[in-house]
Amino acid sequence: MSGKSAEVVETLCRRKIDVCFHCSVQETRWTGSGARVMGKGMSRHKFFWQGCKDGNAGVGFLISDRWIDWNVDVKRVNERIMCLKVLISDMLVTCICAYAPQTGRSAEEKDSFWDQMNSVTGSIPALELTVVGGDLNGHFCTNVDGYDGVHGGYGFGERC
Repeated sequence: MSGKSAEVVETLCRRKIDVCFHCSVQETRWTGSGARVMGKGMSRHKFFWQGCKDGNAGVGFLISDRWIDWNVDVKRVNERIMCLKVLISDMLVTCICAYAPQTGRSAEEKDSFWDQMNSVTGSIPALELTVVGGDLNGHFCTNVDGYDGVHGGYGFGERC
């Protein structure tokens, strides 16, 4: 995000994207946590982030100015998981931004991340709509292996 915020906000406005929590926001590389308004006039978004002290990870959300008043809650779990609750009509929507540990990270770190994701998703009431986005660093094969209806079979490689 550093040095690119104006370009990102302009692209979101041009493409009429109200909430962004995927490619352009992963690995924010910002330290600490916070919120700030980016953009000008009608092209404004609010950026909520959670970084880490060494600045090598981080997650965040950019939410359109028109939804700021409908933002109910921001929960920063850690530098890899963050939740944003937005009231849309009469439905509460929980967006989860996640950045899973990549190849080369320890099995313990990966297990801890997935335990935290299970805890976060398990704490969301069934009546709320849940949207998960981000970089889950998964590797998929072309084999469906029991995940019919979930995995489309469009992965890379024949075997897992």
